[in-house]
Amino acid sequence: MNQPTIAIIGATGTLGQLVCHHVMSTYNKTFNYIVTDYKVGRGKRVAERWKSQGLHCEFMKLDVTSEDDIANVVLHADLVIIAVSQREPFIQNICMKVNVPTIDVNAFNAFAERVRELDNPQGTTNVMMAGLLPGLSVILQLKPLKD
Repeated sequence: MNQPTIAIIGATGTLGQLVCHHVMSTYNKTFNYIVTDYKVGRGKRVAERWKSQGLHCEFMKLDVTSEDDIANVVLHADLVIIAVSQREPFIQNICMKVNVPTIDVNAFNAFAERVRELDNPQGTTNVMMAGLLPGLSVILQLKPLKD
């Protein structure tokens, strides 16, 4: 049986690296992982770092302004963690169309309201601002990462 896959969008940024560290260290080989970035070399380096620790981690190129890029990643994921800011909730909208739940650790109240306003006929779960402050629930639990 295939393991579920978690896609971490924005995995190479400061917050994204902290999310990757926390999720992958906690759940280890329970899941397969996809890390994304719009810069191919940087994204591949992050994926290789996790592969070298024995995890099944793949890189997929993703520009958050490209609906095609987003859809390509989402179609390979069972859960999407969003660690990047968006002007429009493109990621959540595409995830809802294919019923893939999201966790956005970088959202603010106004943005969360825009996600809430999206048409969501399947009732897909969208978790926004997990923690006291966006993203800080993960940051407060981790030691600084070495690059």
